[in-house]
Amino acid sequence: MSKAVASKTGSTTKRKRKADGGGTNELASEEIKMGRKNVKTAKKEPTTSSADDNILLKTEETELDRNDRAESSPSTATQPAMMPKEMYNFCKSILEIEEKGNVNLTRLKGNTKFSQLLRDNPMFDDSVDISAFQNSFTHFYRWATILSDVSLSKALHTVMEYAQSEHMVFRHPNYPKRPQNAFTRFAQLTGSNLFKSNGQTSADYKNDQDPRVVKAKQEYAKDRERYLAKLREFLNSHTDELFEGQIQYLHKEIKNTQKSIEQKEPPKSRRSNGIKQPQKQLPTAFDLYKRSKGQKYEHLPSEERDAKLRRHFEKLSAEQREIYESIAASLQ
Repeated sequence: MSKAVASKTGSTTKRKRKADGGGTNELASEEIKMGRKNVKTAKKEPTTSSADDNILLKTEETELDRNDRAESSPSTATQPAMMPKEMYNFCKSILEIEEKGNVNLTRLKGNTKFSQLLRDNPMFDDSVDISAFQNSFTHFYRWATILSDVSLSKALHTVMEYAQSEHMVFRHPNYPKRPQNAFTRFAQLTGSNLFKSNGQTSADYKNDQDPRVVKAKQEYAKDRERYLAKLREFLNSHTDELFEGQIQYLHKEIKNTQKSIEQKEPPKSRRSNGIKQPQKQLPTAFDLYKRSKGQKYEHLPSEERDAKLRRHFEKLSAEQREIYESIAASLQ
């Protein structure tokens, strides 16, 4: 059969099928087209949820999926060297320490160093690499809590258990932040690195005459008062939203903070027979500077020593003098 005849025969067959209503394939094709048209039409119909809600939900799902993929991806973290049975038996051995009554594991954090725990409770020989188990344990726990790998039931129970813990209180955005202690503030004023301290910072901090020590302690005392007030406000505002254990913890924190404030208060001077005590002269900025120098130039006569220290005081930078002047002003 020639190409012309084949073409003519094909055209005739197509016209015949069209006239008869078309074959099964053409009907299926039309149904697919109609289905696509209906889908497009359905997308344009308004839904009960707003566009913003859909965007937010999609964003949340995307973030969760992205986090899960990042946690489970082998390229994002070093693979643990331990096989599943090895890690299972290791964890079981650690739990046996508590069963023997040697230690209460519920009072320890999950990031506790196994090397320190096993130092007091030896149960492995030197051939066991504890650091390798420590690294693998971190990965195993991270994978065990990936939302895409656990059931919704387990995830819900985990969140419910954590919601009742004391630690959950710290996560609340309105929970007041504990103030830095006086020593940390002093280290910041002196520019010292607490992680690379050579003992000199601690020695300098013992000098109660140093204006930087005075300033650090005064700031800490004020911030502690604010912290106590915010603690009470937080408890009063959220009592109905907290569990009993969390409320008890807050009462304990308030009590301990109040006790530490009262212990640090200087003893009140006693008055005898109604006789008014002479008012003590408040130190000036230069007096505070002299105190910070301790016994320096003590070999000189009093007047010469004051004159020498006065010259040094006048040569201080504006920032350094501001420290002494601000402390002196706060004592007024």
